[in-house]
Amino acid sequence: MQDNILHCQEFLSLFLPLDEVTIARIIGVIVRTQSDDKSVHSKFLADLCGNNTLDLSQMTDWDADTLIYATKQLAPELNWATIMENLDHEGFYIPNEAAFYFLMSVYKHAGQGHFPLRAICGSIWKNAEGQISLLKYAVSAPPEVFTFAHSGRQLAYVDVVNDHKVQIEHANHAWLCLDLLEVLCQLAERDHASSVRSILEHPLKYCPEVLLLGMAHINTASNLLQQEVSSAVIPILLQNADASGMIVHLWHVNPYILLRGLVDALSIDPENMSRFLAACQEIKILSPILDMIPYPFGVRLAALASCKGHINLEKWLSSNLNAYKDAFYEECIKFLKEVHLPAQVVTSNHFCSPNALRTIYSEASSTFLKVLQSHSGLVSSPHLSLEMDKLHVTYMGTNSRFKSSGSADLSSSDYYSEDIEAEANLYFHQLFSGQVTNDTMIRMLAHLKESTEKREQAIFRCMIVKLLTESFAKYPVRQLQMSAVLFGSLIKNQLITDHTLGIALLAVLDALHKSPSTNMYVFGVGALTQFVDRLIEWPDYVSLILKRLVLRGMHSELVVFIEQALARTSQAHAGHCPAVDEVHQAKAGLYFNQLFSGQLTNDEMIEMLAHFKESTDNRERAIFGCMIVLLFREFKLFAHFSKRVLKIYAVFTGSLIKNQLITNHTLDIALQNVLDSLREPADSKMFYLGIRVLAQFVDRMIEWPHYCNRIVQISHVCSSHPELVAFVERGLSRVSQAHASQSSAADGCYANDIEAEATLHFQQMFSGQLTSDAVIQMLAQLKGSTDNRQQAIFQCMIVKLCREYKIYAMYPEKQLKIAAAFLESLTKNKLITHPTVWKICNQALRAVLDELHEGAADSKWRTQDFCSGVQSIKKKFR
Repeated sequence: MQDNILHCQEFLSLFLPLDEVTIARIIGVIVRTQSDDKSVHSKFLADLCGNNTLDLSQMTDWDADTLIYATKQLAPELNWATIMENLDHEGFYIPNEAAFYFLMSVYKHAGQGHFPLRAICGSIWKNAEGQISLLKYAVSAPPEVFTFAHSGRQLAYVDVVNDHKVQIEHANHAWLCLDLLEVLCQLAERDHASSVRSILEHPLKYCPEVLLLGMAHINTASNLLQQEVSSAVIPILLQNADASGMIVHLWHVNPYILLRGLVDALSIDPENMSRFLAACQEIKILSPILDMIPYPFGVRLAALASCKGHINLEKWLSSNLNAYKDAFYEECIKFLKEVHLPAQVVTSNHFCSPNALRTIYSEASSTFLKVLQSHSGLVSSPHLSLEMDKLHVTYMGTNSRFKSSGSADLSSSDYYSEDIEAEANLYFHQLFSGQVTNDTMIRMLAHLKESTEKREQAIFRCMIVKLLTESFAKYPVRQLQMSAVLFGSLIKNQLITDHTLGIALLAVLDALHKSPSTNMYVFGVGALTQFVDRLIEWPDYVSLILKRLVLRGMHSELVVFIEQALARTSQAHAGHCPAVDEVHQAKAGLYFNQLFSGQLTNDEMIEMLAHFKESTDNRERAIFGCMIVLLFREFKLFAHFSKRVLKIYAVFTGSLIKNQLITNHTLDIALQNVLDSLREPADSKMFYLGIRVLAQFVDRMIEWPHYCNRIVQISHVCSSHPELVAFVERGLSRVSQAHASQSSAADGCYANDIEAEATLHFQQMFSGQLTSDAVIQMLAQLKGSTDNRQQAIFQCMIVKLCREYKIYAMYPEKQLKIAAAFLESLTKNKLITHPTVWKICNQALRAVLDELHEGAADSKWRTQDFCSGVQSIKKKFR
């Protein structure tokens, strides 16, 4: 013993005068001698001792008492709490339980009270691995070796956990120490999550509620560990009959950790919704929970609470729709589709509710539908309006309260015997092969429906099922048209009712919302034409049909007929649009169909109309007149189109004006429509439409000086599109001969012949007469020319590009691509050197590419409103 003390003093004397930092490093080396790996602690000892050589085997013989005695002899004034706080140094590590026990024994023999918890729980160590190695053994040590009981931040848990449980699982109070939990959470967020999770395995298994409530008091940058604990514990907690006590504690301490765990619990087992509702109602926190919980769970919790009489569902829905509009509206629609329409294919089975819950949700669905319909005016997204329309039509047919006892049974065709199905197929074959007419088929179906023979009734039902479940998209044109006529005739002659009628009407509505180039759209129009006389029976359904505004351009006779029928029914005396011959109108509708579907380009349509206008064929001139009437009489309704269709319409309308295909009164109407649109707010679709139309005929603006003046007086046009206004003003200036004699490139004004030639070259490029590469080669030649005139043309073209570059972004897609190729080549070939001009060309290229990208993104006929997605993300965890 005495020899060990002497050896120890000899060792320590190498570091005189001793201070707390030095002793902490020495203890760190001695602690590591408890491991079998001598190379590690030899390295740190060599660093500590410099060139002094020592017999390391002697250090393993020193016990805590020897070390403390020798140290106090050499430095009696050392503060051992400070020494423990300096254990955070390179190389410190607790290799095993024996090493931890040795360290605790050292501090105990120093005799300075409880181990200073701030040394290991006060902050994150620079040597995080060393800190984790110490905490690993500290949390599981018996209280006589290490305790957290003297922590200043202690979890008070007497109301929730039984005393015996505290004594058994929390003897050293580790999981009641909030400082410990906070340090562990911070370590987990600094790339040590795996090590920390291993430390938490024991409390998660034996005292999960205590760990969860402790974590609820901790708030870190990402709350990673807190969320993991809540997700693991709350599903278990909800299985307990006494969960309400814990829930109320969590609610008061940290409602967000409660909600996060609840979301995961409901995702694991939807039945947890009932358990959670019971707890919320018991402790009176249902209302604030509904305000905070994410939409997908909130609507279900509200539906369940409503069925149990806890809330006024109608009032709750109205309040949230007024507050959150599209985002909340969308979640309600998802709820209805998932719980009320189980036969519908749903993109997510995230809420696959048990039958009991589905029944409860179904009972609440009528209230959802009622409130959504009454608040439809709040919705800005066309996608949501369409989804609501579909739900409404389907609900009328599928809800049990709308079914009559005599409704046809829409079972699968497998329900019918082979001979029944064979006979049904035979009748269809006779129709499609021309052996029977559509009228004959309808009379036969009417007989089968009213027959007293069960077999004939079964044949009727089988045929109806086949029609309503058939996919017509791949039918040849002839059979498609025949199917559409038969389908519509069934509705017209009231051969299908109630549930069956609802499905049929929805099928037609769905078809009309397909692209006009598809078979299904053709099918929808064909079917609608058959039962158009009955539409006045369903005003709501008519409003859905009329929302499909593409019908107005392609099948305007249907729209006019429907609107006139509704006007007669309501005794309204609104003025009527000019009558158009049905044959000519149908042909006009076909051309519009081809334009909007991409079968005809804008240039091809303009060329065709120019031919029709000057044709000696009365029929072609009539079609031209019909197309102009259809195009302009409902100009303002085009604000409801998607941007893709709106852009096509704007380019076409502007091209008509540009190419002088409309004159006199028709031209006045078109120009007034554009002016009215420009007066709308700058963020509206009508303003977008007006700017797009104007951009097409801006070169003609100087023909109408008074019109130009009215446009430049619109303040938000000047602020949002200064390049257009500047272009118009320069045109007016040239007309008035102002600065006509100046040709300074710096002012951007050139002789008329110079500017005319520059303009011609751009027109040749955009019309396809010259490629962008050819224009680039020409510009290179002009730039290097010694001819002053050619240099002036080059300068003029560059100036025109700089002052009017934003107009490029308003061109049709074909010209946009030409502009993109030209601008790219212009910058790559370094034909411009001035930094400002270079910057403008790059801005132009970005604007054109952005426009092309937007066009690609908006290629669908209708797109979901981006804002609703943003709102949904914001709502997730408010």
